[in-house]
Amino acid sequence: MVTKELKLLLSTVGGPIADLYNNSQVLSIFVDMLWQECSDILKVKKIINEVFTTFIKGRKENQSKLIRLILYRVKNRKTIMYDYAHQWLKGHSLGLPEFSSLK
Repeated sequence: MVTKELKLLLSTVGGPIADLYNNSQVLSIFVDMLWQECSDILKVKKIINEVFTTFIKGRKENQSKLIRLILYRVKNRKTIMYDYAHQWLKGHSLGLPEFSSLK
């Protein structure tokens, strides 16, 4: 479960005026540490869902490009992260122009 406190903390790294470069670096470090601290994949994915959602909230840029900024720097569980991000993007891109490019 994603707590109110974690949602509040993550809300500071996303949004339309967030510094994409620095905040994506912070989030990728956070995701790496999360994988080290938690062995429950479902819990980790729930938190990563919140990370992705918060990071792109209110942004006009292509969601896939924004998520790649985080993935580029992730060091742990890269395969799982890329697979999850791909599925996440498909689910969050329904009806958007970029959906057709997510195969």
